[in-house]
Amino acid sequence: MKIKSNMKEMDRVVKELLQDSITDPIEMIRKFAGRVYRICLENEMDEHLGYSHNSFEPKETENRRNGSTLKTLQTELGELEIRRPRDCNGSFNPIIVPKC
Repeated sequence: MKIKSNMKEMDRVVKELLQDSITDPIEMIRKFAGRVYRICLENEMDEHLGYSHNSFEPKETENRRNGSTLKTLQTELGELEIRRPRDCNGSFNPIIVPKC
């Protein structure tokens, strides 16, 4: 069952976060949310460019990753700082955290 295996993975991640000496549950949720945003943005960039990060295969595009930009999100949990990846052409406009 896919849902059950995903729940087990989330439980593992929560236990890992608890080992980071975080005593405030809201801070733990904020840290988890930051990781979720980072993974989603990396996946969006992979889709945009057509290849995975650190892929050694030949690329079909001249566009490449070009670092990241610090962005502050206003969330229900308060401000959350994330790093939004960018590409050389400046054409990457993520869905989960749009530009501007």
